[in-house]
Amino acid sequence: MQLNQKWFKNTKQSYCLGTITEAQLREIAEYKLPDLNANDVEGAMRIVAGYKKNMGIAIEGMEA
Repeated sequence: MQLNQKWFKNTKQSYCLGTITEAQLREIAEYKLPDLNANDVEGAMRIVAGYKKNMGIAIEGMEA
């Protein structure tokens, strides 16, 4: 999996390392599902999306 890397400053004065697609987010969530407190892949995607947001990674197709 490849992360589209670019640094930029957003309106909240924080940095975004890069972006991943929703398909990549689903792939990560399916991989991490046994380790997460989630019942399905969609729940795992929401958990992983929260982690990625805090790490400065945006998800294409999802609101910030």
